This record gives sequence, structure tokens and C-alpha cells, in this order.
Amino acid sequence: VHSESVVHGDLTSLNVLIDDKGRACLTDFGLSSMVKMGEKFDYLRPCAKMPGAFRYSAPELITSQIKDNEDEDGGGDEDATNSLNHREVKERDIPSPSSDMYSYGCIMFEVLSGGVPWEDYAIPVVVILTGKTPERPQSRDVHDEDWIFILQCWLSLPPLRPVASQAL
Repeated sequence: VHSESVVHGDLTSLNVLIDDKGRACLTDFGLSSMVKMGEKFDYLRPCAKMPGAFRYSAPELITSQIKDNEDEDGGGDEDATNSLNHREVKERDIPSPSSDMYSYGCIMFEVLSGGVPWEDYAIPVVVILTGKTPERPQSRDVHDEDWIFILQCWLSLPPLRPVASQAL
């Protein structure tokens, strides 16, 4: 989808279906954005309020969501906190190809390990924000190059993450 200037914005294993030919197909484009060469055509606020989605969310989107919740719940200027339309949207707030690649790494981890990322944590937000990654699965099916790619997807600096074409 990135080659078509689309950012999914909500990649989880639940949004990947396998067709009758064994091909992975993405679903649930409700939070998708269209981008073109750094310009934003459309933007929908990411929905990371469901605890399960946090397991697949890039840290920069989680910090954005936490900031949004503090703005909505905390005191301060009521006009600024009542509506997100009045809030300045920064680049870190917007799902990006890099945040999709972080999520892709989480899906790869789940496929290769058989477990969800950070499955030992009911709410893994703090662990994700510290930059800690799940331990490498002990399965023989997890090859070194796959594990290295997953770790690259989880890099804390979005520009250092692989691009989608490298996953093919």
C-alpha cells in the first residue's frame, strides 16, 4: 500500500487475511491516510485506545495518544482540549510508512513465534515506550535474518526502520 501513497495506520494481525491462494490481504483501512511525497492529503486520527492495538503501535503514535488523553482529561484551556480540530498536529502524531513498518515487525513476530508481542504484559505501553523488545522466540523457524529484520522494524527512530519494499 505504501507504493500507492497509502499508510494503513492500524496494522495488526487481525487486519491481515489469507486468501484462497495463500496471499496475505490487508483489511480495515478505516484509519488509513493518503500521503504524497511528504504532503498530507487526508488524515484520520489514529485510534490506539483499544489495549490490543497498543501491542502493534509504534512508540511515536503511543506517545501522541497519551498526550491527547492528557489534553482531554487534564485541566487547562477548555477550548484547546475539547476539540482535536484546534490542536496542532505534529508529524509524530500522524501514522506514517515508518509506523506501519513497526507494526509489520510485530505481525512478523506473531507469525514466527505464535504469540502476540509483549504477551506477558496486560498493558504493554510502558514496556514499548522504554524501547524494550520482546525476546527472540526459541523456535527454529525464526532465522537470524528474520529476527534482525524484526528488530530493525522496531527501531525507536522511525527514519531508521526498513521500508515496505525491503519486506518483499
